[in-house]
Amino acid sequence: MPSHAFDLREPCACGSTAGRIENRNGQNCVFCVKCDDYQYNAPRTEVDRYRQSVVDQLAAFLNARLDEDAQTGRRIKATRHGTLIVAPGDGESPTVVEISGDRLLAEVEAKRRILAEHGPGSDPCDAHDAEFRTIPCTTLLLLALPYANHRDYREEWRP
Repeated sequence: MPSHAFDLREPCACGSTAGRIENRNGQNCVFCVKCDDYQYNAPRTEVDRYRQSVVDQLAAFLNARLDEDAQTGRRIKATRHGTLIVAPGDGESPTVVEISGDRLLAEVEAKRRILAEHGPGSDPCDAHDAEFRTIPCTTLLLLALPYANHRDYREEWRP
């Protein structure tokens, strides 16, 4: 279960009791971890979001992006061929890019394993600031870098 999961107030219609938090327009929205259905808007005190460490916040951001990537991978995998073909280019000589749903899901799983090794509760890189507070290691910062254009990405996470 992702590190940012917590118990829902009531079980979801799918039967799951695990929720995840996603910040949307400044509001903490709670979604079911299993079926990804919206559950409710949670007050700050319920999720204790503003007392999380920087590592916890970065891990929550990464888990949310990985959840989105996994959902995209499942959608691609469900297509007729299990791949998505994109042909961006200048119109004269398009560059064809094939995205496999299986490969995208494998990348998500690999990134989740890296996050588990370097995220909250573990500190293999022993990364600390001048006051000896735990800070995100370079590994976590690099995992977040592809999402730098996301509205919830923080410049302080840029390596």
